[in-house]
Amino acid sequence: MPIVCETYILNDSFIYGVIVMGLWNHRIFSWIGFVMAIVLLTGMSSCDQWIETGKGWFGFDTKEKKQTDQKAKKSPSTEQPKIAETKQISSTTIDWINGPPPLPDHGGVYLYTQKDHPAELDNVFRYQSHNGWLILLDRYTLSKYMGYKMQVKRVAKTDQPNLYKIVVSLTPGGDTTQPAFCFFEVSKSDLPEKARIIVETEKGELLIG
Repeated sequence: MPIVCETYILNDSFIYGVIVMGLWNHRIFSWIGFVMAIVLLTGMSSCDQWIETGKGWFGFDTKEKKQTDQKAKKSPSTEQPKIAETKQISSTTIDWINGPPPLPDHGGVYLYTQKDHPAELDNVFRYQSHNGWLILLDRYTLSKYMGYKMQVKRVAKTDQPNLYKIVVSLTPGGDTTQPAFCFFEVSKSDLPEKARIIVETEKGELLIG
């Protein structure tokens, strides 16, 4: 529609020039002709404004509609499918009376098996029947939980293939130089070593996953 309008203005401008020159040559140019020229120029300006504002010939805001359509195309649904818990799994949290062993440098979920664990964890977990696990929050991306105490509230199998959810509580009162962490153990048969794990707070905030 704007292209048609521009062509219309160009053609009319040429016609207006011819008319004005014809009137001048016949020496009948008058105030009436001058007023008509002003009216025509005002109409041309109005058309320019329609082009700039994106208004169509019938008053519809075509630019706004186009922008709305573009936003609709660029804003797909961001809702994620809800993960349902199908089975709750028993777990045991490990408490440290004299302080925990050295923690890894990076946040994540760590697995400790009978064959693969640091020496300081030799007598911590029941390796014959259980595996040891550590949840450690990242000290940079989750710095708001520095110095918080963490406790596993529940471990659950979900309706997603090989996906397990661990729900934790976070409360102030820990060592402010350390990120929130929790050691716990789960039966080998309940939580596979190659399980995919997500960690959330009781309020549903995703911490790891």
